[in-house]
Amino acid sequence: MSAGEGRTGWGWLRGWRAGLVLVLLSLSVYLPGLGSIPAVDRDEARFAQASRQMFESGDWVVPRVQGRPRLNKPPLIYWLQSASARAFTGGEPLKDAIWMYRVPSLAAGVVIVLCTWRLGVAMYGPRAGVLAGALIAVSPVFFWEAHQARADMVLVACTTLAVLALWRCAASSLPGAEKGEERPRAPLGWVATLWLAVAAGVLTKGPVTPMVLFLGVAALCVTTRRWRWVLALRPVLGVALIAAMVVPWGVLVARQVGWDVFLETIRDETLGRSLEPKEGHSGFPGYHLLLLPILLFPGSVLVGLAVWEGFRARRADAAALFLLCLIAPSWLVYELIGTKLPHYTMPLYPMLAVLIARTCRAAPEQFAAWLSLGPVRWAVTAWLLALPAFIFFGLGVCAFRLPRLEALGVAGIALGLATLVLGAAAWALRRREPAWLMLVGVLAAVPALAGAAGGMHRLDELWISRRLAAHLLRLDPGRRVGIAAVGSDPQRALVGFHEDSLIFETRGRIERIAPSELDEWFMRNPGGYAVVPSAMLIRNTKYIPIVAVDGFNYSKGRRTYLCIAGARP
Repeated sequence: MSAGEGRTGWGWLRGWRAGLVLVLLSLSVYLPGLGSIPAVDRDEARFAQASRQMFESGDWVVPRVQGRPRLNKPPLIYWLQSASARAFTGGEPLKDAIWMYRVPSLAAGVVIVLCTWRLGVAMYGPRAGVLAGALIAVSPVFFWEAHQARADMVLVACTTLAVLALWRCAASSLPGAEKGEERPRAPLGWVATLWLAVAAGVLTKGPVTPMVLFLGVAALCVTTRRWRWVLALRPVLGVALIAAMVVPWGVLVARQVGWDVFLETIRDETLGRSLEPKEGHSGFPGYHLLLLPILLFPGSVLVGLAVWEGFRARRADAAALFLLCLIAPSWLVYELIGTKLPHYTMPLYPMLAVLIARTCRAAPEQFAAWLSLGPVRWAVTAWLLALPAFIFFGLGVCAFRLPRLEALGVAGIALGLATLVLGAAAWALRRREPAWLMLVGVLAAVPALAGAAGGMHRLDELWISRRLAAHLLRLDPGRRVGIAAVGSDPQRALVGFHEDSLIFETRGRIERIAPSELDEWFMRNPGGYAVVPSAMLIRNTKYIPIVAVDGFNYSKGRRTYLCIAGARP
């Protein structure tokens, strides 16, 4: 334990205690809302429905949503989600719920926090490791993705574990580290961990994990002018291991859907996403940099200083050089590709968190000099003032629709927390102690995020599909039970509202049709119900409006008016 750690009270947080604290911190943020937030459009609903149908059908090779193969993502996430639902339901699909498909993301979130902690410990000691793990645990993007039944948290867990293993294998060969052989003997256990993590990343989301590692290793070789250490990673063995894990699934899929379809899907999801935006998800160069202050908050308060100080110290600090070489090339790729979504850069955030934790080891004098810069000081102050507002938002969501006295009680708690946060932030700034500044941000984020997640399900305006499914069930309760084959239960139709959350809420037992097909559909299903835009019923006497539902369609950013209609006799 360093003298600095003992002086600031961090010395006790070592070993298993630190890991336990980080696990509890992660769960306190990730568990609230896990089961209450309805299925979210569009990706989560698609992933969850494909995993549900895999569970129901027993076909573990080709994921499907209704009758359509879903091959734009590899199978690992579907296997994990299906296995989770099977375990929690005891093998009875009708007992499943959306939270069961989110459990792999929650577990992956805990793994990410622990891997970030171990990476920080290996590079800069226990204090840096704890701070890095805590910053990842409460960052908004990880908080949200841990509540989503998608592939991204599992991907980041694989990538972070691979980065940790790569550091363990490469640390002794980089400038600034202890001198050793140019081609050191990398520990076999870490080599195996590296390649298994890369293979799992490929099975989760294709080329992302190999890209981060390959570009990082290439940048390290070019920067240090050393390359022989790469042979210690046993790349031939690694490629063989990846092929052994990935190729059998690819062959089985191609046999079912055809090689042409399979190869075209791979091309479209890799090269196609790079050259042009997919599903309208476009953005300008600098898009991810612009979102970074929000997605990595509160660590983003120091991220600029962390990258700059790491760059200045790269010749003497092997860990800083390693992190920058892994972050910079992949970040550039994400900024240049055509398709952009906020969560794309998540695999790089754990490494940024370690760089931020490195900066928090700075002496008070260095931090004071940094704060003396006018714009920087005002930027930090603005972020700290935003924290209480964030807490008010989260706890205000909890107070939504509460009786007046309870709402006043929640508001009083929020005011007390806001006052506490401001006081602690002022104390940290006065002490010129950046580690405590980050700790204030972490402690403020926990109640804010937990409160927001716990009360989000009350925002009925957002959950149009949940309300539609409830009305459909009340109109036709007999269709709740049983698992029907696709196309064998055509008593519900969907026109003009193509959000996949409604497919999940109705267990896939609703048929998508075009507006021009509605008359013919009602002729085939005279006792059925159709979800249609309300505008279709104006001056239309063919259909009977039964229930009207309106709300805010967050996927499209506009208000939506729908009706459940039946055919006139």
